[in-house]
Amino acid sequence: MRATTAPRRSTTGLTAGIAVAVGALALSLTGCADAGADTAGALAPAASPTPSIAAASDLTGSPVSGVGPVDFPGGPFPIPDGARSVVIAFECDGDGPFTVELGDTMALRQAPIGGTCGSLAELAGPILFETRRLLTVYVGDGVAWTATPHFSADEFQTDAALATDCEGFSAVYSAFTNADSGYGAYGAFGEDEWTERVRTATAQLAALTEASTSPAAEALATMRDATVTLPETGTAGVVVSALSTGIGHLCDVNQTPLILSAEFGG
Repeated sequence: MRATTAPRRSTTGLTAGIAVAVGALALSLTGCADAGADTAGALAPAASPTPSIAAASDLTGSPVSGVGPVDFPGGPFPIPDGARSVVIAFECDGDGPFTVELGDTMALRQAPIGGTCGSLAELAGPILFETRRLLTVYVGDGVAWTATPHFSADEFQTDAALATDCEGFSAVYSAFTNADSGYGAYGAFGEDEWTERVRTATAQLAALTEASTSPAAEALATMRDATVTLPETGTAGVVVSALSTGIGHLCDVNQTPLILSAEFGG
């Protein structure tokens, strides 16, 4: 999940993943990395309107390995001409969390994908004109990892119904958290307005759930049921956040991540 007012990702220590409600996903980051960094590589070349796709069709690239984190903007990650999508088979030692990011996903409004070390994970995503040939890996210090790319000339396929739900839930989630922030942290309004804002967001969540035909329908229904009764004043966002991990993961895998809009702060 991403937010429009939080600072840029930290480049020190271990970053935990990107789930919506898991902190790093509770409010994602804005800001910009230095686009001119020469140490990590250059932008991927522009795709020809009629590319020769043979080189990228179902091509398994060379594995990239390392030990410990590779901080943003990342290390070299070759991408063949004509590639339109990639599945990265990622594995790392131990049982700690990991996050993998191809290029600057924040700038592209994509999702880095996280998980837990100890088993092979497949991380899929599109390759765009703006995608940098760089891989950022957040794991614990001393953790060995390997990323094996499988490129394709086929476009990355998103679930359109899920994309619609992810966009709709981003707005609802933002409404809940803004109600809490305006009432509590910023004192912009009182309990009456907080109550009205939460009631409105609850109705929007109910409508979104009723209309959903995507894999997120069940997760949306769970959140709708949890917010039918107004929670304790100032805690609506907490309630939604605690239940949003499931839909956040679905949206990340679909490369249509939750993006929060903060009404207060800056």
